Amino acid sequence: MTLLTDTTKDYIMQYEIEESLEKDHIVSLRRKIEIALSHQRVLPDIRQKFCLSFAEIFSNLIAHPKEKPNKIKVEIYKTSKNLTLLIKDNSSPFIDFQDKMTESIQTMEYDKFSLSGRGLGLIHKQHSEYRYIPKTQSDDQYNHFYTYEALENAFQNPADQNEQTNQSKIFIIDDDYIYLEMIKAILEDNYQICTFLSGKDALEAFPKERPDLIISDFNMPNMNGAQLRTALSKLESGNATPFIFLSGNKDIAKEHYINQLGIDDFIYKPVEKEYLYRIIIRSIARSSQIKKAISGQVGRDITTMLKPSLPKNIKGWKTCVKTRAADHGGGDFILQATQNQGCTIVLSDVMGHGLPAKFLAYAYAGYLRSLFRLYSTEQDPSAFLQTLSTAVHDDEFLDQHIITCLSLWIEPNGQAKVACAGHPWPVYVSRKEAHDTHYINASGPLIGLTPKSKYKSVDVTLEQGDRLIIYTDGLVEDKSSPGDYNINQEKLLSYAQEKTDLTLSKYTEYIWNKMMKNIDVVNDDITLAILEYSNEEQ
Repeated sequence: MTLLTDTTKDYIMQYEIEESLEKDHIVSLRRKIEIALSHQRVLPDIRQKFCLSFAEIFSNLIAHPKEKPNKIKVEIYKTSKNLTLLIKDNSSPFIDFQDKMTESIQTMEYDKFSLSGRGLGLIHKQHSEYRYIPKTQSDDQYNHFYTYEALENAFQNPADQNEQTNQSKIFIIDDDYIYLEMIKAILEDNYQICTFLSGKDALEAFPKERPDLIISDFNMPNMNGAQLRTALSKLESGNATPFIFLSGNKDIAKEHYINQLGIDDFIYKPVEKEYLYRIIIRSIARSSQIKKAISGQVGRDITTMLKPSLPKNIKGWKTCVKTRAADHGGGDFILQATQNQGCTIVLSDVMGHGLPAKFLAYAYAGYLRSLFRLYSTEQDPSAFLQTLSTAVHDDEFLDQHIITCLSLWIEPNGQAKVACAGHPWPVYVSRKEAHDTHYINASGPLIGLTPKSKYKSVDVTLEQGDRLIIYTDGLVEDKSSPGDYNINQEKLLSYAQEKTDLTLSKYTEYIWNKMMKNIDVVNDDITLAILEYSNEEQ
């Protein structure tokens, strides 16, 4: 993949692929589209539309053209009116495109869901505007497929897109209008300033504005500074917001009850500009440090609860797990249930950034664990993924997030079944023949992508000493260099063929260390689990 540099439009994302298209491209590029649109504050339902349309167009390009494309360009850009997804390819064109679109729409209308024939109908359903131009009618000899969304409906708070948001917001409350305007004039070049002539007005504005700091005069009619501070403490985040008193009466600061209000400082009038700035910078910095410490601790606590693990011995199999959690981001987790006939293992990855993503991963793990208990006796991994996908698609909250999943069934005789939902393919490792090490093609759509997503289980037979490698995409996708995704997958396969004579724990350590050297920035959870068929019932 080569990042393009054309800047004639307001581009959000551009990629060019000069190779035969594979289903892996759908998974990796769909994630990049989701991330790129998310960073641009595109609304979740619009992001979902574009990701779904991209997946359907790409699937058609892989499956249907008489001459398959070996060059494709994916572009997302803004114009004055629209947010546009453009896919350009050099395959043989769809000559009867409109007829195929009509047929696909009819298929959708009659609810004849099948593995093919519905892609164009889904695009028609998702987007009010789309356009196809065959390469015989284009200037650049590429087929062009456009889908559009009106710019005014695509973004969160579109009127605020260009507002400066990195300044801290400060409430200043004083019944002296002249003094209030003077303090505002001193600070407004560096902070967002909201002024109030009464404590009551500031109290009413607090839930909506959420200031980073409050500076309040003490002596005010109707509601003085102490009463305002007490009232704020009863509001959500009120106690966590730094609060500074401002007064011309130095004796007030000596009152015992003032120190019981949980204030951060007391400034005497008149105040010097440099001193005021020092107090503000210190108070906001201290508050930020406290919030980060709490956030980090909560994130670490959740990560500890989610930490992927497996028993070292499972009904004739040995396992070894390595994991590394990002301080901020989604979560990886493993679920496992052993029965007489074998064992079900589920590896899942909830993608996202920040503490909210950690909470989502924890909540999703609990949700999946409940579903897992109901269906863990199911020996067909594809059936479990089908059940999970349907449940997620029907849940408006979970359907807004990217979730990948691998389901694995292993038996004491070395038989295994595996199915994937947008998840990286597992690797089969032969201990006897290194050339027999390969990826297991277990492709399947992301969880909840369509109402009736289909999955297929792949059967694998292992001899004694053979291994299966399962992992999350953090192991092969370095966010600092997105184009290295396929390269790192090739490296994983290469490393898997090496040192196969090592014990399982040392072999796992070897692959882990080699792969971690390829990752410059760890901003996603990373999990590597290797299972070895030992033929030794424990």
